[in-house]
Amino acid sequence: MEIIKTRPKLEAIILSSLVVSLICFLAFLIYSKSEDVLEKEIKIGLLSNVSAAATTINGDLHRTFTANTAHTDPAYLSAIEPLERIRQASTNIRYIYTNILKDGRVYFVLNPSPQNDNDGDGQPDQPPALMELYDDAAPELITALKTQTTVVSDPYTDKWGTFISAYAPFHDAEGRFVGVLGMDLQLDDFYQRIYPIRLAFEKTAFIVIFIGLIIGLLTWLSRKYTVWLAASNGALCKELAQHDQRLATTTKGFVSLVEAIAERTKEAETVRWINGWLAYLKVSSQKPTGEDNFNLDTLLERVASAAVLKGGVELSRDATIPQVLSSDQACLEKLIVGLVSRFQTISRTGRITLALHQQAEGVGDILLRLTISAPTLAHPLSEADKTLAPDLTAAANTGVEDLDFFTCIKIIRSMGGKVQWQQTGAATALEVDLTLSKSRETLLDENNLAADLKAGVAAE
Repeated sequence: MEIIKTRPKLEAIILSSLVVSLICFLAFLIYSKSEDVLEKEIKIGLLSNVSAAATTINGDLHRTFTANTAHTDPAYLSAIEPLERIRQASTNIRYIYTNILKDGRVYFVLNPSPQNDNDGDGQPDQPPALMELYDDAAPELITALKTQTTVVSDPYTDKWGTFISAYAPFHDAEGRFVGVLGMDLQLDDFYQRIYPIRLAFEKTAFIVIFIGLIIGLLTWLSRKYTVWLAASNGALCKELAQHDQRLATTTKGFVSLVEAIAERTKEAETVRWINGWLAYLKVSSQKPTGEDNFNLDTLLERVASAAVLKGGVELSRDATIPQVLSSDQACLEKLIVGLVSRFQTISRTGRITLALHQQAEGVGDILLRLTISAPTLAHPLSEADKTLAPDLTAAANTGVEDLDFFTCIKIIRSMGGKVQWQQTGAATALEVDLTLSKSRETLLDENNLAADLKAGVAAE
C-alpha cells in the first residue's frame, strides 16, 4: 500500500489563510456596504433638514444686508434668530449660514452659529463678517449657487474644520433666487455615528483570525493523523499479505503432503480418511456447478430410501413449495443424505423427521428451511457438532463419516446457506436454510406475466 504524501504544516497554513482571507473579505464588504448606507442616510437627513430650513428665510430681507450692516442691527438679529433655533434643534449640526454668489465669488451673509476656538487662544473665534469672502468654499457649495439646486458634499476641510455639508437655495417673494443656506455636520460627529460599525468589523476580524488559527491547527492534526494512519495501515496490510502468503504456502504444502501419503499407503481405511480430509480442505472454494430442473418429491424419496439411512426417515413438506425446482440435484441429494445420516448416528433413535418449509419467495428463487429432528439424543453433542466444524487439533479422532458431515456443512455455507442447532426441551433439531432457484418454466412464466402487466399499464 502506498503511503499518502502530505505536508501538514503547509496545508494547514494554506487552508487557514484561505479561510481567514475569504471571511475577512466578506466581512469588509459588509462593513463597507453598511458604512455607505449609513453615510447616505446621514446625507439624506442633512438634505431634508437644510431644505426645510431654507423655506424659513425671508429672501427680500436677506437682500438688504450689506458689508456695512452691523451684527447688532435689529433686522440682522431678527433674520439669524430662527436659523439658530433650527441649528440647536438639529442633531449634530455645527454651523448654519447663508452664502451668495457675486462676480463668481462666494460670500458669507447670515451666520448665527457660535464659533470654535480654531486659533487656540482660549476664546471662540469671531464669526465671518457680513459679505466676508469665502475663498476655500467647498466645490458643492459653488455648484449649489451656480445651479440653484440642493446639494450635499463629501467630507472637506476649511479653516473652520472638517465637515460634511448640505446646501439648499432660498428665494424672495417673487420666486427669484437669492442665495443658499448651508448646514455643516462636523466630521467627528459623523465618525462617531459610524464607530459601532467599525468596532463590529474589528471584533469580527479578530474572531475570524482566531477561527483561522483553530482551522489550521485542526488541519495540521488531521493530516498528521492521516499520515500516521496510512503508515500503520500500510504496515498492517503488508503484514497481512505476508501472513496470507505463508498460510497459502502452508496449506498448499499440507495438501500436497496428504496427497502424497494417500498415493503411497495401502490401507483402505487410511486412504478414505485422508481423502475425506482432502475433500473437507478443498471444498471451501467449491460450489455446485449443475443447474437442472428436478422433482422435489422424487428427491426426498431417494433421500429416504438411501441405504445409509437404516432407521428410516419421516418426510413432510409445505404444500406451497413448488414441486419442480432447479439446482444441482446430485449434490443436493448428497448433502441431505450426509446431514440426515450424521443426525441419525448421534441420536441413535428410531425414525428421524425431515421437514421442508418455505421461508420466503424471491423473484427467481425460494428460501427453504430443512429441519432434521429427533425426540431425544443418545448422548450430548460434541464440541465439533456444536460448532459444526471438525477440531483440527484432534484430526486423528475424526472419522470418515464425521468428515462427510462437516464437508456437507462447508458446501452449504459456500452456497450462501445457514446451518444451526435448535433445542426444544429434549428434542434436538438441525435447521438448514438454503436458497434454491425456481424451475426454468416457472421463471419463463413469471417473466411473461411481468411483461404482460407492464404492457397493460403502458396501454392504460
